[in-house]
Amino acid sequence: MHGYTVLILEIAESSLGVDRITKKRLYARNGIRENWMLDLNARALEVYRDPQGDDFLSKQTIGRDGGLASLAVPDRPVAIVDLLP
Repeated sequence: MHGYTVLILEIAESSLGVDRITKKRLYARNGIRENWMLDLNARALEVYRDPQGDDFLSKQTIGRDGGLASLAVPDRPVAIVDLLP
């Protein structure tokens, strides 16, 4: 059985521009189901899901007081504040 990546988490402070453009396109193109970008400056998590072509069909921004679960483990929610330094 071959493994595959279902989630990538980027932690960004100064590289967010590259992550949002170059890396996000690469992940979508390669069928990564979820791409989470933790924006340290905004103290928020950007969640991209549903890859199609070079982009994701779904984008959600969750503030530091929110939380969510990965599609891979929907019964294990993560608090955004726990991801922040």
